[in-house]
Amino acid sequence: NDYKKVIEKSRFVIDTFPEFTMRDKALLLMVQSYYHLGELRNANGILGEVDNEFGDRVHTEVSYWRSMIKWKQGKPQPAINGLIDLIQFDLISDFEAKVYLSIAEIYFEQGMKLESMEYLEKAVVPLILVFGDCLKV
Repeated sequence: NDYKKVIEKSRFVIDTFPEFTMRDKALLLMVQSYYHLGELRNANGILGEVDNEFGDRVHTEVSYWRSMIKWKQGKPQPAINGLIDLIQFDLISDFEAKVYLSIAEIYFEQGMKLESMEYLEKAVVPLILVFGDCLKV
């Protein structure tokens, strides 16, 4: 399984090279992999490690994954609230779009199609701002 390989390789790099400059990225890759494997407890554990070690530097990513984990734990409204709170930050455009898309996906799963469509439309705006010139025909 590719996710398990990512976890193993990231853990190897982190343990072998404790001063690795991209340690936060390696840990967040582990979080994502555990999340996609459905191992939410492990994902939460690594998130705590990332939050303790890097704090404000990774606040938005930690908050994003905490919200996604809440969703998969059957808590869609707290997940949506956490994601909406993230929008207040000065996010880079692709991450902002990712947050909006995640909110749309949660609403869609809840059968709330109008709300889902609203957030899908919001997801397009930051992407147009970045890729607008590429979209012109």
